[in-house]
Amino acid sequence: MSGVALRLVGATVKTLGHDPALAPYNNLYAKREETADGYVDTLSVSWAPDAYTTRGVVLLFAQVDAKGGMLNLVPSTDPEVQNGPDS
Repeated sequence: MSGVALRLVGATVKTLGHDPALAPYNNLYAKREETADGYVDTLSVSWAPDAYTTRGVVLLFAQVDAKGGMLNLVPSTDPEVQNGPDS
């Protein structure tokens, strides 16, 4: 499909080993900023400096047409992200 792109809109994160639940604190929204090269969508998954955990992260993208109209929502696969002294 010509002129179709993916735009990062958010993510859902969950610490592995805890009961699954959707809550406001584990749904993150992407921030969109204009740069000289176009727009950049970013989000951050925060951790306390001394908290070593493994989290599941699913990114959510919007498939948009050339005019920015949303066509579809596209989730990523469920990768694990680990922080700690060895990561």
